[in-house]
Amino acid sequence: SVFQCLLGTVPIILYIIPLTCTGSFYLKASAGELWSSMGDFMFTLTAAMTLILYALIWWTVQGTMEKYSEALTRPMEQYVDLDWMDHKSNEALIRCKIEWADVPGCLRVLFVLGAVLETFVFHIMYWGSSWC
Repeated sequence: SVFQCLLGTVPIILYIIPLTCTGSFYLKASAGELWSSMGDFMFTLTAAMTLILYALIWWTVQGTMEKYSEALTRPMEQYVDLDWMDHKSNEALIRCKIEWADVPGCLRVLFVLGAVLETFVFHIMYWGSSWC
């Protein structure tokens, strides 16, 4: 129904209000300390609302899984093609998996040497930037 659709959008509307106010208040931060403080407050409120909404999502999904787990996890004839595709994907992952022990020794040496060299070059660029 339309009422359910409108009711479902209330959380996101309540979330968007402080989110947009955060940007607006930070934009006017040069006009005074009040705007900067309000921007900080709205940012904190947005972060808190994000945590609350994620907790509500988790609670809803967990409750649904507990209530309808048998119906959600049982194989169904209408989804046999999807089950077959999942089976093929899992088999491909098992057959194409390459363990570190399967890699030839010379390639392992090159890989480790490349990783060490890349780390060394990064450190030279980071710590040595003042030399340039």
